Amino acid sequence: MNKTSSTEVPVFFTALTATELTKLIEEVILRLQPEKYDFQSKSLDPNELLTRVEAAKEFKVSIATIDNYRRDGLIIPCRIRGVVRFKRSDLQAAFSGSIINPYKVPKAKRA
Repeated sequence: MNKTSSTEVPVFFTALTATELTKLIEEVILRLQPEKYDFQSKSLDPNELLTRVEAAKEFKVSIATIDNYRRDGLIIPCRIRGVVRFKRSDLQAAFSGSIINPYKVPKAKRA
């Protein structure tokens, strides 16, 4: 006879807010692989100026998308001695409707 051993695992139900769930997931990831994920050290200064490449990488879009948003006036570049940079807060506002944007702010549901 082939007996399989099973271990009972207790099941708990709880209600978490989105923020609490996000924090819990981050803590678990840090515990499993702390050297790969360092959420606290990442600078998220809204006034920081980013290059096109940095902006594209951070907001998970292509450089062409950054150029298109700039051309369409959705993001306004800052010019410093002929070098183009983009303000992080402007990029956050422009990409806040994108589902891939980590800075997306959930909209309130209508009653």
